[in-house]
Amino acid sequence: MSSILKTWFVPAVLALGSSGCIIVDDDADDLGTLTVEWTLFDDDAPVDCRATGSDRLEIAIYDVFDDHVTTLYPHCDEFESSLSLEEGTYTAELTLVDSFNESVTTTQIIDDLDVIEDLDLALSVDFSPDSFL
Repeated sequence: MSSILKTWFVPAVLALGSSGCIIVDDDADDLGTLTVEWTLFDDDAPVDCRATGSDRLEIAIYDVFDDHVTTLYPHCDEFESSLSLEEGTYTAELTLVDSFNESVTTTQIIDDLDVIEDLDLALSVDFSPDSFL
C-alpha cells in the first residue's frame, strides 16, 4: 500500500467504524410568531397616543435564561406588531415611551410565553390610566 493510501484510507475506514454520531440541525423551520396587540384605556384610538405623549411601544423579549433576544419599537398608533421567534419560552416587557425614549408608563411584564413552531401566539395588553407615570 502506498504511503498516501495509508495516510488517508486507514483513518477514513476507522472513522466510519466509530460508534459516535453528530447531527446538526441548523435549519430555521422551528419558528413561531408572537403578535402583540395593545390598547390605551381599552381603546385603539390614535388620539390617545398623542394625548398621553406616547410615541412608541417598547417590546423587549427575553429567553428562558433572561438573555435579551430582541427589542422592537412600533409606533404607538399601530396597536399591533408581530415578530418571528424560535420555538421556546419567552418573557415580554412592554412599555410605552415618548419620542425621547423615556418611559410614559410602567412596564408590563408577561412571563411564560410559549412560542410554538408554525403557530401565532397572540398577546393583548391594555395600558390603563393607572399605568401612566
